[in-house]
Amino acid sequence: MTLGIDHTILAVRDLEGAMALYRRLGFQVLCGGEHPQFGTHNALVPLADGFYLELMAVKDRELAEESPVTKLVVAALERANRLALYALGSDDLEGDVAAIRARGLAIGDPIAGERLRPDGVRVAWRTAHPDDPRLPFLIEDETPREVRIPVPTEGLGRSLRVAHVRISSHDADKLCERLSKLLGIRPVEGQFSLGRGGICVVSGEEYRLDRLALVMDDLEALAEEWGSRGIPFHRDTSTGEEALLLAPEEAAGARIVVLASG
Repeated sequence: MTLGIDHTILAVRDLEGAMALYRRLGFQVLCGGEHPQFGTHNALVPLADGFYLELMAVKDRELAEESPVTKLVVAALERANRLALYALGSDDLEGDVAAIRARGLAIGDPIAGERLRPDGVRVAWRTAHPDDPRLPFLIEDETPREVRIPVPTEGLGRSLRVAHVRISSHDADKLCERLSKLLGIRPVEGQFSLGRGGICVVSGEEYRLDRLALVMDDLEALAEEWGSRGIPFHRDTSTGEEALLLAPEEAAGARIVVLASG
């Protein structure tokens, strides 16, 4: 079954520079490793609930453009908003693919992926990709999950969880229908609630992964910490609840908002 939002991928031009930005924000940032078959390398920003933000940079553009995932990373590098795509976790990829096809949605067979961590440890997984590139791909671990994404031991990640990814689309209703076939559930006012986080679909001029919403119990503590670090943010109440919104340039091109829990 699908377990919820596994991670989002943020395209970055300078991996070391992006890592420095997230450490300045107060996150623990882990060196990821090389994707030799995709021409990319990455770093990971883990959160308390097992979700993580993947910082991905391209080393071999020609090779990266051959993969359904990394070609979207290459494309995102040309945009101001560099959130490229997102993934759903699965604990039964073969079963999920069969169920998705039974609901009438085209999705490819599982394919293997791997990377080598800086400490030499091999990380392996399998993914399945819907034919519609606007939809998230599914990922299932072959090596233990904690090998791919350890639990954060320091920094803000110990207190933050994923709330949802917000997707903007000019045909929001049609996108919701396709997401329903992928997930096997119906949305409530454009919101799909999952085991970890959710997906929020809103109307917009074009399709894009618009922003990443995180949630924290003590929002004021976060405001004080960012203030002490000299990090610019503003308080956003446009949705009826208080939130802290980061400028994309402070987060390597990601639109990130932090909501108060409850």
